[in-house]
Parts: sequence; C-alpha cells; structure tokens
Amino acid sequence: MKNKSSSIFELFKLLQNEQLTQKEIQEKFNITKQTFYKYMKCYKDAGFDVINKNNTYSVNRYSKSVKLDNYDISLLANIRVVCENLLNSEASDEVQELIEKLLLMTDSDTYKHIKKRFSIFRKNDNYNTYREKINLFNNFFKKDVLVYVTIRSKGIFRAKPHKIIYRKNKVYFNFITEENKIKTILADRIVDIYPEFHLRTGNLQEKETIFELYGNLAKTYILREEEIIVDNFEGGIRIANSAKDKNLLFKRLLRYDTLCKIIHPESDKIKFRGLIDLALKNIDKV
Repeated sequence: MKNKSSSIFELFKLLQNEQLTQKEIQEKFNITKQTFYKYMKCYKDAGFDVINKNNTYSVNRYSKSVKLDNYDISLLANIRVVCENLLNSEASDEVQELIEKLLLMTDSDTYKHIKKRFSIFRKNDNYNTYREKINLFNNFFKKDVLVYVTIRSKGIFRAKPHKIIYRKNKVYFNFITEENKIKTILADRIVDIYPEFHLRTGNLQEKETIFELYGNLAKTYILREEEIIVDNFEGGIRIANSAKDKNLLFKRLLRYDTLCKIIHPESDKIKFRGLIDLALKNIDKV
C-alpha cells in the first residue's frame, strides 16, 4: 500500500495534466473525503492554485508566488513589444512563452492586474483556429521564399513572410512587400498562402500546371514522368505538371474530387472550373 507522501505527490502530478472529480480521486487513491480535502489544502498552502470547475479538480502547475510591481509589468510589456517588432516569429514565440510562464507564476492579485496587458495566445481558440495557416507561414518563412497571399475581397499580393503577431486574442501576419514595406494582415482575412515556384532551374512557365493533393491521396500518389513535387506542406503536396495535353490532365484531376486543387496558372484554374461546372450540368440532366 502506498504511503501518504507518495499518494499526495502522485495526485499532485496527475492533477497538473488532468481534471478529475472528487469521487474519481477518492476511488483512484483509496482515500476518504476528509483526506481529499486535506490534500487540496496542502496544495493551496504550498502556493498552487487548485481549480474547481464543473465538479472537477485540477492544479495549476506553477506556484503562484511571484510578485510584480508596476515597473516590472511595464518592463515585461515593453520587452514583448520589442520582440514582436525585431525578432523573427520563432524567436519572438520563445520570448512570449517565457513571459507566459512568468505570468502564470504570479500571485492572484498581480495576475488580475496584468492580465489586461498580456494575452496568453497559446491558450485561446484563435491560435488553434489558425494553426494550419500559422504552420504554413512559418514553413515559408524558414525557406525564405516569396509567397502569393490571397486576401478576402481584396485579391492577391506578392511578398515575403516576416513574422506573426498575437495581440488582444487576435492573430496578425506580417509580410515584407516588394516595395520593402511591412504589410500586416489579420489572419481571418487571409484565404490562402502559397509559394512562388522557383524550385527548378528558371521560373515555371505558364504552360506548367501546379496542383495540390490532400489526405491519403497525397501520401499514395505516384508521380507521372512529366511531374515533380515542388513543395510539401501539412496535409498534402504541391506538384508541377508539364504535360502538353492539359485536357487529359484535367480529366484525371477531376477524378480526385475534393482531394485536388489547381492553384497555377490562373488560366488553368478557370478552365478546370469550367470542366467542373459542365460535369455538374451533365449530372443534373440525368
């Protein structure tokens, strides 16, 4: 049978990662109701937040013992702003994460005072909502490539990814334009980000068709003789096809349904949409 000190420590570790009801805790650790409350009091006395939400219990993994005065808070806020403006996205994220950990260790009074000046972006829904765009942006940033950015109701512009800013629970993408100016776009307005294709000698010609494949099709797809992979991204691949007979190519791509999307050139996108519309009309006639 486990001794009390090992049980209280094991429960402490468990509650840092899981939310359990009082009944689940008592059954799992074979303790009484009185012992359960003694354990919770022990965690609180040690400086940790015991969170009781929807009849479940968890423990904040950071001891709430750090006190910050107004000068400390202003200094942290200034450091974060400098990092957002001067560092790349990855380095800026590292500093932001360090600040987040420090904030989580502040006592309750301090945290209430500072929470309006800091947004812990990794905890909010917006970060998860735009995770795919964030990963795509960071991937192109690391490769140092020009990209085309499609903005809702505004069209397309060409630029280089610069950094991501998290502010007031919103996500912003910073790009450096061809005029060497910073352009900041709210993530919600960005429809698509895709790279300029310079991955083989010289630029891809208008005659070459660029298309994307997704899901299991991307994993099992066998390249044709006239095809090369120009990019890998989360959930799919991007392929350049230089076949002369585009009608045959389009007919093949139609079979892939929603797992395929033509992205370059614009003339091929228009033709492909036309084939889809025609196919839908023929289905309606049947």
